[in-house]
Formats: sequence, structure tokens, C-alpha cells
Amino acid sequence: MELALSPEQEMLRDTANGYLAKQAPSWATICDMGWLDPDLELLDEVVLFEATGAALLPEPLFSTRLILPLLNGTRLLDDTKRVALAWTEEGRPTTFTGTFATTLAGDRVSGRKVLVAEGDQVDAFIVVTDNGLAVVDASEAQITPRQTIDLSRKFSDVEFGSVKATPLETPAGALEALQSRAFVLAAAEALGVGNQALQLGIEHAKVRRQFGKLIGTYQAVSHALVDAHIDLELGRSLTYWAAQTGAEQNAAAAAKAHTTAAAVRACEVAIQVSGGNGMTWENPLHRLYKRAQWLNSYIAGEDRLYDTIAGSLLP
Repeated sequence: MELALSPEQEMLRDTANGYLAKQAPSWATICDMGWLDPDLELLDEVVLFEATGAALLPEPLFSTRLILPLLNGTRLLDDTKRVALAWTEEGRPTTFTGTFATTLAGDRVSGRKVLVAEGDQVDAFIVVTDNGLAVVDASEAQITPRQTIDLSRKFSDVEFGSVKATPLETPAGALEALQSRAFVLAAAEALGVGNQALQLGIEHAKVRRQFGKLIGTYQAVSHALVDAHIDLELGRSLTYWAAQTGAEQNAAAAAKAHTTAAAVRACEVAIQVSGGNGMTWENPLHRLYKRAQWLNSYIAGEDRLYDTIAGSLLP
């Protein structure tokens, strides 16, 4: 399997990195740059989300691109609308599948979703109910912002009080496929987060002197940075492989499990290398670390994912 990027994907990567290094684009700019193009392949999206992950992009691109396959060809929403999937409920599993207390009766949705990523930034919700999916305009819902460890990504609790909705027809297995897709996109974002943190640690090791020498010359420092790099590169291979398989279930789970955990470890190494400076509020490392922790726990943690993979392989 060819895991190298095409010239077009390299151009997308360079363009995204170059733009994000200068400024955080507005939603209108994101639309103009083609980042919502429904024809982007999954590996294209991986390239894009590695760049946006490194920049901790504050716009709801992750939530919107995730569910584009559910909306393609439906004409339910304008191509520039910001959308989020609302599925998590209090006291219930965090996976996309299972039983849900939120109800869909005719064209009315009733229920409460918690910790909806970017919920106060979107124009509409795709709501997972006991009777399939439904599209609800954000103006119909009661949205309550909720603070979490990741201050760079906003979360909200969303109440649907018998609000008007449009049922969304989906094929069998659509949510399972969407979950695997979410694993791949989360792994891609984690690649960006982890590599950005690692680069900050490397830059610090190049200039910080201790005992008359650059700290990067000490093996305890340089070896830790190299190990983190190798860890992330394995994650890159797994993520590219998962994208090439079209987010096959085990490939996607393996990519998410390893890469998000590798990003957490890379952030921890970078913070340790940076010493006391690594824990200051002004240093961006704590924001990257918090995003990595959220990505690691998103939908399912690494232990649960490895158990799922093992269960599918064992007789």
C-alpha cells in the first residue's frame, strides 16, 4: 500500500500550514479555501486536520467535516452551514451506537445531549435519537456552554424540548461507519497536536543551557524527544493506513488508540523538557496537552479500543 502523499495533498498541507501559521481563518475564509469541499478524500482530510490540530483551530471544522457524508446529496443544509453531531447523553456510553433517551416522534425531537463539541458555534445539529437521526436548527435548541479541560474547543449541553426536526434517512450501519471516520479524523488532529508540542520542546532544547551546555546535548533529553518522534511517526503510518482503507473498523480504531495516546506522551515530554516554563499559562504547551487528552478520551479511550480490536480478531 502506498502511504506517501500525492503532490495535491502536499500542496494542501503546505497551504494549510502556511495560512494557519499567520492567522486563524474565519468560517467564511475556510469555505472560500475549499476546506468544506465534499469531494475531499479521507487522506486529504487527514492532511488538513493535522494542520488544524497543530494550530488548535477555533472554528467548528472538525464537527462539520465529520458528518458531511451524512448530508451529501440531501440538500437539507447550505454548504456553508456549521454543523455538529449531538449524541452524548448523561449516564450513557459515549459511543455513537447503542440506546438513546432522546426521542424522535414524527418531526419532533425531545431530549438532552451533553458535552456537544462546538455546540454553541454551529447553525444546526445532527441529533442521534431512539429512532434514527434528525436535523435540528440550532435556534430551536437551548444551548448551555460548559467549561472543560480543553479551553481551545468549546463544549455545550443542548436541550431539545419537542423541537421541530427533519428526519435524516441513512443506510444501515451509517453510525458505525461514522464512528470509524471520527477515529481517523481524531488521530489526524492528534498528529498535529503532538508534533506541534514536540517541535516546541525541540526548539527549547536547542537554546536552553544548563551546566554550561545546551540541554539538547544530554542524552536524557534528546532520547526522550526522539522516542516521542518515533511514537508519533508510528501513529502517522497507522492514520494514513486507516485513511487508505476508507476507515475500516479495526484500522481506524488502531490509529485512534495509538496516535492520540502518542500525542499525550509527546506533550508530556515537551513539558518536561521545557521545565518550569512548560507549565506556564503563556506557554502554548498546556493547551496542546489538554487537546491531546480530550482526543484520547473522545468516543472511546485506548484501552477500550484495543479490547474491541482484540475481540474482533480472537475466535
